[in-house]
Amino acid sequence: MTVAPRFSVRPAAALIAASLLLASCGTGNVPVAETRPHDARTFKPVTPTLASVAGATLYQGTYAGLKGQAGYQIEVPNNWNGTLVMYAHGYRGTGENLTVDPPSIRAYLLSQGYAWAASSYSTNYYDVQAGVEDTNALALAFPTLTGGKHAKPGKYLIMGFSMGGHVAGAAVEKETLSTARNKVNYAASLPLCGVMDEEYEFQWLGDYTMAAAQLAGQGTRTFPRPTTRPAWQPSRRRCSLKLKAPTGPRTRAGCQIARTGPASDGW
Repeated sequence: MTVAPRFSVRPAAALIAASLLLASCGTGNVPVAETRPHDARTFKPVTPTLASVAGATLYQGTYAGLKGQAGYQIEVPNNWNGTLVMYAHGYRGTGENLTVDPPSIRAYLLSQGYAWAASSYSTNYYDVQAGVEDTNALALAFPTLTGGKHAKPGKYLIMGFSMGGHVAGAAVEKETLSTARNKVNYAASLPLCGVMDEEYEFQWLGDYTMAAAQLAGQGTRTFPRPTTRPAWQPSRRRCSLKLKAPTGPRTRAGCQIARTGPASDGW
């Protein structure tokens, strides 16, 4: 008796499906590059004119940053200890001009033998990426921008205020060290009043502004109600009308807005 061969359909179907799946991996949709209005903005560095001090050499001018030219300042004391402190400035608004300033502890750093450097960044607005990349690029260009008079620093430190604190914190993250165009391995970072949780920061600023508008009678009267109870609750601390606000005597509305802020709001 002759037995006709029998073929299973399931393995063949599985093979076809696998082939189609592999083919789709190679011909899938290519992700579209992200474009932002910020990418089209142009800025102009203002050439710094900081006055030099005795016992140190000052270098200043412009250099190539992430999005264009940026201003820089570098100062090296005569008794330089080989460590370079990078200073990251805070938010400078949305204007065209890029400016650079020395750290507030400039005199102290020089007296202790530390060189310092600061960048205007190549953009304004809240651009932490440009802050990190341009600060790092300046650190790496230290020997060149000082005219070859000083060798590569033996140690790098970074500090910054406000948005600059965000830059200082981001500069030492593991992700930054692996993905940045300009890589600097900082020995330590000092964020001062740093925006270390930017999402919460902007949310708080929006909430505080909305509360002030409501108390002034200028706020919206209709808005979505939360579906869950918010974790934040208004402060129950007392607010004395005898205390003075920065702009004059405190009012009851001033007390109300002060109570919406954190206990460490200062007044």
